[in-house]
Amino acid sequence: MEKNIFAAVLLLAALACSCSVKEDPSVADVEEPRISVTDFAIENGDPDTKTILTFIETGVRFTFVDGECLGIFPYAVKNASQMPFYLNTIDATTCSMKCPGFALQAGVKYGAYYPYYPSYFITADAVPVNYTGQAQTSVDGTTFNIGTADYLVANATPADGTCFFRLSHIGSLVVMDVTAPETDTYTELSLNSSSAVFITGGTIDVGQSITLPGDGKPAQGITIANTTTSSKVVLTLGGDSGIALTAGQTYRFCMMVAPVDLSASTVTLKLKTSSEAEFSTILTGKNLRQGYAYRYNCTF
Repeated sequence: MEKNIFAAVLLLAALACSCSVKEDPSVADVEEPRISVTDFAIENGDPDTKTILTFIETGVRFTFVDGECLGIFPYAVKNASQMPFYLNTIDATTCSMKCPGFALQAGVKYGAYYPYYPSYFITADAVPVNYTGQAQTSVDGTTFNIGTADYLVANATPADGTCFFRLSHIGSLVVMDVTAPETDTYTELSLNSSSAVFITGGTIDVGQSITLPGDGKPAQGITIANTTTSSKVVLTLGGDSGIALTAGQTYRFCMMVAPVDLSASTVTLKLKTSSEAEFSTILTGKNLRQGYAYRYNCTF
């Protein structure tokens, strides 16, 4: 197993919100829910992801984009009305939320998740996840938008006037430093397994028990139910036009993958051109665990 080569950097969004919830006057209200996310290190590190992934000299930085949203809802009430929390500034390691007309109720279990599913009612044990449709346009090794395929969840019960959600990552981050075999326009990069093991979609139960082992380690065992699977997971390059790569140059690509043990599988990385030519190379199969990132050097 390769050693960690990046240190994780935590950078979270402070939250502004416009929301309301019916209050029960018989219980004490909690006015300041707090949210944090632990870091996501390369290879056997810790969790973290938001919308933008930036590689810097000292590590890997994840940040939300303005206007994105977390969803929070009372877990005990199925088909419950959820409360949206919109993200706007990036200046805190712990996000504290306080706004008029909103309060969590003491003694009630709440689930929190990202990205926000824009339905007024959701079933707490059927929040959707989808690992298809991933795309990348940047090839400079610095910034990637992976928000559409990264999923964070937490649950908590208010106590002592606060409710603390520590968000955990559902998936694994696969980082691929790819050396282009030929100068051409490329449209697709895919991980292919010798068996149909990649989870492409499903649902998560935000109220399930989430065990945080401490010491900055990611939670394990958050399950995805009602799954659909495939023998490959695809990253589209450059949209309709593809990405121009130069032979011998190395480019960085990132993909979010649902947890899967590939240590006993043959894993093939395939790179496809706009003319449907295909290059492939065999990668070392690894156990892709929840909340960890894995880095490959890929030469065809």
